[in-house]
Amino acid sequence: MNEQELKMLVAQYLQKGISLSDIQDLLEKEHQFKIKFMDLRLLAADLEDVDWTKFDPEPPKAPANEPIPDPTADPTPPPAGPYAQKTQITVSKIVRPGFVASGNVVFASGGSAEWMIDQQGRPGIDNLKGNPPSEEDVRDFMMELQRVLGGGR
Repeated sequence: MNEQELKMLVAQYLQKGISLSDIQDLLEKEHQFKIKFMDLRLLAADLEDVDWTKFDPEPPKAPANEPIPDPTADPTPPPAGPYAQKTQITVSKIVRPGFVASGNVVFASGGSAEWMIDQQGRPGIDNLKGNPPSEEDVRDFMMELQRVLGGGR
């Protein structure tokens, strides 16, 4: 199997939502091709047409009495006070290649994005949908991220 065939096969498996460790097993069992996990991960990171969001967990569901905000709806911020929406973060079980942690965030203002932390510990966001985060959203995101990842109380 040449490198181009390998890339096409790995991309097909990833598009089906198969994890990298399962792909590693499939390559060995079905195609008699052994590859180290890190080599497979690096190969997968170079693939351009992979939808990595398939591997992210579903965002947290709001309690039955609170509707989930629609980021494409009215762009006015949610009401302030004790019933205001809070920034919610989920941590992906499969980390985006090249990062030490990643997941999704829904900001209090209604926007959502993917977040990631690079090898130097720097956080970032990508694929922003809906309202851009306000300064308060960014502050809440950083505090919630620290709490979720175990660095806060």
